[in-house]
Amino acid sequence: MKKIITLALLTVAVASFAAPVDKTDFAARSKELTPADKAAEYVALIEAQYPAVKASTVEGDKAWGYSIVYNAIHRQAKILKVFASVAEADKYAVEASEACGLDADKTAALRVHAHVLAAGSWPAGLAFAKTLTGDGRYFQRVKASALVHGGADAVEWESGYALAFSLGDFYLANTAARKLQSTEKTFAAVKGAIDSGKIRVNQYNLARNYVESLIAVSPDGSVTAADIKALLQTANRKFSGFLIQDKTNWEPVIAIIRTTLDTY
Repeated sequence: MKKIITLALLTVAVASFAAPVDKTDFAARSKELTPADKAAEYVALIEAQYPAVKASTVEGDKAWGYSIVYNAIHRQAKILKVFASVAEADKYAVEASEACGLDADKTAALRVHAHVLAAGSWPAGLAFAKTLTGDGRYFQRVKASALVHGGADAVEWESGYALAFSLGDFYLANTAARKLQSTEKTFAAVKGAIDSGKIRVNQYNLARNYVESLIAVSPDGSVTAADIKALLQTANRKFSGFLIQDKTNWEPVIAIIRTTLDTY
């Protein structure tokens, strides 16, 4: 009896599992439809994927669903300009999220993006984000962006910095730190990014942004010259390996680091 029950449960589980979304055709066709004059066709292609995303039980497909819904909102708001109001864009974000079976966290984040894109400003997104609640990563990340890019004063930039840093979004944290003109926060954000080891070989511009932020820092009571030198040495050690893979793009970054180190 136990074997029969186990087999029955396994059969139900297999039957209820939806295979991952096949993105092969989408990937091929989306490349053809990226030009602005094909925006309407691209949106139609995206919307055709919604049922498959909803049927899938694979979390990666839900993340992909979030991405394509964002792209659909972006093209309709910025290129096609089909939304007569921010409310219409918000309504589309909710309906598209439902069509993809996205959770409340992703839906809230997409709604904030819809407000930003339809209104054409981060302050509009921040005002709307303040009306929502939720501690999910997607919503918190877009809320941090709204605070940093749409914040009206240092209080909101401070909040954006703290939230971005807690999420490990060191680029956004560094942006907030530079707005705040804070040596301590800039150093912490750059150190967090370099120490994370997440900068990849194709992110030489991002690395350069961090390095230039670091060398613009003036030592004070919170950060010493020795701290800056040590972090530059870490960056030199971690990034120099990329020279083998892409010397053309990484050589200028390494040159800045080493030239600066020579001054210490």
